[in-house]
Amino acid sequence: MLIKQLSSFLLVLLLHTNVYAKSTATIIYAADLPIIGTPAHGDYAELATLVANSRGSALQQPHFFLFGGASLAPSPLSSFDSGSHIVDILNQLEPDVMAVTKREFSYFEDELTLRSYEAAFPLLLSNAVEKQTNQHLEGTYSHLVISKQDYSIGLLSIIDPSVGEEYLLRRLIIKNPKKTVVRLSKKMRSEGADLIVLLHSDYFPFINEMLEASALDLAIQSESKDKSIGVQSIERHPNSVVIETLGTAAIIDIENIREKPSFNVDLVELDSLSPNPEVASSINRYKSRLQRQLQRPIGRTTSSFSTERSKVRSKENGFANLITDAMMHESRTQMALINSGVIRGDRTYAAEQMFMFGDLLDELPFRTRMVVLEASGSIIKQALENSVSQLLGQKGRFPQVSGISFTVVTHQAVGQRITNLQINGQPIQADKLYTVATTDYLAEGGDGFSMLKNASRRYDKSPTMPLISDVLARYLSNIKGVNPYVDGRITMLGSETE
Repeated sequence: MLIKQLSSFLLVLLLHTNVYAKSTATIIYAADLPIIGTPAHGDYAELATLVANSRGSALQQPHFFLFGGASLAPSPLSSFDSGSHIVDILNQLEPDVMAVTKREFSYFEDELTLRSYEAAFPLLLSNAVEKQTNQHLEGTYSHLVISKQDYSIGLLSIIDPSVGEEYLLRRLIIKNPKKTVVRLSKKMRSEGADLIVLLHSDYFPFINEMLEASALDLAIQSESKDKSIGVQSIERHPNSVVIETLGTAAIIDIENIREKPSFNVDLVELDSLSPNPEVASSINRYKSRLQRQLQRPIGRTTSSFSTERSKVRSKENGFANLITDAMMHESRTQMALINSGVIRGDRTYAAEQMFMFGDLLDELPFRTRMVVLEASGSIIKQALENSVSQLLGQKGRFPQVSGISFTVVTHQAVGQRITNLQINGQPIQADKLYTVATTDYLAEGGDGFSMLKNASRRYDKSPTMPLISDVLARYLSNIKGVNPYVDGRITMLGSETE
């Protein structure tokens, strides 16, 4: 294994060295590494090796290490420290900048500001401003010009305006991405930037236009999970770099940086490299803090089941039924409703497998809490229509329920897809009030569930706000096993088009 790792790394280094001989600068880029020490692919320990070796081979020319973010969540460890351990590990790697993506808002604006104070590197977010001050978010930069060895790179990072609704941002206004990029790229050109680089995690059609017009020189996109567009089939400008697989870094060598820049891109699978011992040691220390709790058994699975993203966000799911059943049981309500986006494990479990507390935190890494609402049948219908309004994109708003059943006619227009809606076997009544166990995120209008803000809170049913993960853990311990099943709560009819 060691020989394989060394051979792979030497090959990458040789390719890099051959190209580098005629380049004027080098960028190393990585992103989307929320889980440390993952066996699925390499992460920070291997990335540290790549960065150190590349820096060592680039003594005579400028070297820029750009981290694309998408990493402060979700993970079991981040559910305890809101991503602080990721910042600590990145401090050892010394990136020149970290882009802010929607995942960095998993614990909302205040926690992101706290992470910025812990970071020994700048956090970059170009198109978001505080509502009260109209200034960029505290602790972040709207743009940066980084200079090394007489070369300067201007950097931008943008998020989609939908992030404000999806992540329930209260303090921020998301500005128009294109207008922001046009304005700030001109500003950085005037400030002497030799190269303008845009970092992003969502696809924006205007990027190709700006690259073609040389308003931007390079755009780098971390892996996109938006299934609503054919990301892989999009025709992209040659200066648009996309990281399509997890655990992959890019070495981008730049020629003619001050004239007409061109780029040579080498993609490196991080698990082909040997881990950096110091970073690996830090990762192991963090993992050991959680080891005892994560290895606590909850129950044995009675059958195989899946929490794969494509399955959880498109139809009734057995594991999701356990979550909503647990919420309904603990709150003694008539029904329960969650958005599928709270389930993040994206994996398959075998029958007779011991389900551990660590597995539960893999599935429910966000500190999502349960609340009980009293809502009319009309509001419930509106909420369900919203939850199936973006089927093609496999969005996290897709519903999972308990105590309720309905049919989704997928080819109908948005707002007219829910039929045969029943509460505990009885047709729903528009004016009748029902008790609903849901999440604090949905109750506050996240993911387009603004209608739930018109429902009243039932403190008698749930005087506190327990974590959904704790509610599920108690439920599974009581039933002494993990037995996911589907029973026809959600019926999907028609082709999944919008």
